[in-house]
Amino acid sequence: MEGRVLVIDDDKRMRESLAAFLLEEGLEVEMAASVSEALVSLETFKPQVALLDLVLEKGDGLEFLRVVSKGNRSCQVVILTGYGSLETAVEAMRLGCRDYLLKPVDRDELISRLDVILRECSFRERAGRVIPMCCVCGKVRSEDNRWMDFAQYMMLYMGVLLSHTYCPVCFQREMEDMTSSHEKD
Repeated sequence: MEGRVLVIDDDKRMRESLAAFLLEEGLEVEMAASVSEALVSLETFKPQVALLDLVLEKGDGLEFLRVVSKGNRSCQVVILTGYGSLETAVEAMRLGCRDYLLKPVDRDELISRLDVILRECSFRERAGRVIPMCCVCGKVRSEDNRWMDFAQYMMLYMGVLLSHTYCPVCFQREMEDMTSSHEKD
């Protein structure tokens, strides 16, 4: 596995243990004990993923997430916390958090999730953007964390106006449906 991961945790043993584990997995790792250190690393190290503890001695982890969500969409944030609550999970997801895991984290689960995120990051760096899309309703998330219809997104952010038409299969199906409904009348 390849990638750059920033570990943000004020617990020195946890931070160093997690960093050592990630280094063994072949990742580049940098550590930060506070939000201010993490913000410096965000600019200098340019991590693809930040593993963020929510409760920090010097600052609130959500503070880091707010900064990332406002201007650095290339860094994906995964919350690792021992103090999870529904309210903080909802707020973190609203701010664009990629994943939310409770401590003690299962290392195999963490690696599995990091692998998916880092593959996406690699693809994005090679081929362009990946636009997050809801797997249920099909809405996409904009750069400012608003969920909207795909056509609206394309118009606002890509300058593309979509016209609505039929593909040949759907056109044929529509024609058959109209013919059969007229025959019933």
